[in-house]
Amino acid sequence: LAGPLCKLWAEPSWTCTDIKATIEGLIDIPRWEQRLVSGLHELGSSQTLEPFLEGPSLILTLVRRPRLQALWLALVQESWQDLHFAPEEIRGDREVLLQAVQVNWRAWEFASEELRADKELAMAVVTQDWSALEFMSAELRGDPDLVLAAVRQDPCALELAAPEIRENRKVVMAALSKDPRALRAAGSTLQGDKEVVLEAVCKDGSALRFAAELLKSDPEVVIAAVRQRPEAFEFAAASLREDRSMALEAVEAGWQALQFAAEGLREDRELVLAAVRQDWRAFSLWGG
Repeated sequence: LAGPLCKLWAEPSWTCTDIKATIEGLIDIPRWEQRLVSGLHELGSSQTLEPFLEGPSLILTLVRRPRLQALWLALVQESWQDLHFAPEEIRGDREVLLQAVQVNWRAWEFASEELRADKELAMAVVTQDWSALEFMSAELRGDPDLVLAAVRQDPCALELAAPEIRENRKVVMAALSKDPRALRAAGSTLQGDKEVVLEAVCKDGSALRFAAELLKSDPEVVIAAVRQRPEAFEFAAASLREDRSMALEAVEAGWQALQFAAEGLREDRELVLAAVRQDWRAFSLWGG
């Protein structure tokens, strides 16, 4: 409320950080103490001026931060570990912690208990490193947006999610698109969902191992898996591995499936010939 402070020339492509540095040079207010606001919107560090321009000029409001907050914003940029010595007031400051976790997500451990439950801060942490999900509360590990951000980095993140999220189709399908074997971490309901399992085994037949027992007895699912990876026949239900027509179809999809057919079928001339015609090494699998 002190009135006009300065006037400067800037390009529309300038970021908020550029503007703050220029203001610091003009009126000696440290950039870490500056908050720049256009209308009701505070400019983020990487935001450019262009979206806010409605003419040749733009009026920005400068709000000066408390010196302690400004000091710690500068400190964590250089050494986030200094938060170990920060007062509780700073450990509970969202802006300081957001700045710190963007430098290194492990700054999360210094956040106040209240901030460790903050979704915005948690998202900044997980976006940097999905494995941080392991150290978050059950409530945050049960947040679909948070887990989705994590599995899009690495499907192993699904193993760290709360049980109810492992039953979330959108999250599980995102994990399967990265690695079909993530089916192992899906909830039992989705492991028994034919559409979900087919999505997995068509990309990696070995994912059949993690399907519900009922689907391991489903000829359509098993053949889809075997066509992608013949060795997946190992994970088919015993009833299918003992079924001659099913075993023959599996062997025709890939000769390696012969080794997982029931012992008596490995002596079957037609099955062995179907395998040997693909690769002579299949003869070594003959049980006769």
